[in-house]
Amino acid sequence: MKAIIEFDLNDADDRMEHKRMLQATDLSCFIWDVEQLVFRPHRKHGYPDSVRGRKLNELIEAHPEVDLAIGLLEEMYYELKQGRNINDE
Repeated sequence: MKAIIEFDLNDADDRMEHKRMLQATDLSCFIWDVEQLVFRPHRKHGYPDSVRGRKLNELIEAHPEVDLAIGLLEEMYYELKQGRNINDE
């Protein structure tokens, strides 16, 4: 089985679609990075030991509302992802 996608690179809309298609792998990797590096540490074991990670962990520990806010943002993120039918598989 084979699929052939064709773009008219003289057409501005087709050029934009072509560019988006070429960036699809990078965008997919970005989505995975957000999930693994932004949201997963919050749920699992805390942020890694770096300047930014230590600051986040300190804020979460000192202010329970930050913990709640990150959880709500994660829920919104996954709802948006589901609403766009984005499946990582």
